[in-house]
Amino acid sequence: MILGILFGGLSKLFFDGGNLTFDNQAFFYWLLPIIIFNAGYSLKRKDFFRNFTTIMLFAVAGTVVSALAYGLLTYFLYLAGVIRHLSKEAPLLDSLMFGALISAIDPVATLSIFQDVHAPTLLYNLVLGESLVNDASAIVLFRTFVSIQCFSSKYNDTRALFHCDTVQFCVISVASTALGFVVSLLCALVLKFIDSKSEYAKFELAFILISAYVAYAVGELLSLSGIMSLFFCGICNAHYGYYNSSQASKIGSRYALEALSFLAEIFVFGYLGMQVVLLDHKFDTGLILSAIPLCLISRAINIFPLSWLANKGR
Repeated sequence: MILGILFGGLSKLFFDGGNLTFDNQAFFYWLLPIIIFNAGYSLKRKDFFRNFTTIMLFAVAGTVVSALAYGLLTYFLYLAGVIRHLSKEAPLLDSLMFGALISAIDPVATLSIFQDVHAPTLLYNLVLGESLVNDASAIVLFRTFVSIQCFSSKYNDTRALFHCDTVQFCVISVASTALGFVVSLLCALVLKFIDSKSEYAKFELAFILISAYVAYAVGELLSLSGIMSLFFCGICNAHYGYYNSSQASKIGSRYALEALSFLAEIFVFGYLGMQVVLLDHKFDTGLILSAIPLCLISRAINIFPLSWLANKGR
């Protein structure tokens, strides 16, 4: 991101920085799929499924609770005049969309500290598993709020929020998961009939990558969650497709997916850094100063009740 800021500053200083634009569809259809697929493909499945219920409780319910808490607290600060730069038409939806974006955490620093202090294995696995799934949950939640915003011209904010059908959300989640498993099983079936010689490793890797984009594209075309389809396609591919591949493909797929995912993340953060300089921003001091305190409060509202609930069920 720092390099992106520097590059954006130089571009704005010596060139026409306004020409450096990026289509958001390119992010959703080219960069995001490889990042999510690698998260599922590189997942430690044994630890993940052993604590599956608790992880999903924190990743799905926890993300929703955290996003709603952050969004509502932001909205109250807007009503109190602390935060000023929200849309006049739908400030509540703006607050909730921002809450959905900021509710997904990156656990790199946390996991590094856990390793240094030798934290309990259960705690490490819960944080790691929750961080892998909450990205998909946050994106689905954000898109849900964006869809709700389409109805804001017909309904007020409160009615628009209830317009989202909870049953439909559950159906979409189940169908998206099933789609990811079906696509990955078809990929594993194809890999089973490919000769396991090392010279065919490139074709095996190609089929794995194709299955990822097929799961995502079909999910989006069917108005399902392509993110969830992609994530569970990666999990299932790592279990079935991986063991139907040649030894060269097994090694190559791990490193290739990690490298592609790393490059995609570098590009995304670099682009974000560029936009800090190139775009004309309106800075809201109240929003900036309240961000970290609200993150801590919303996270506490999420973690403590759900931890108590998870312990009751163990």
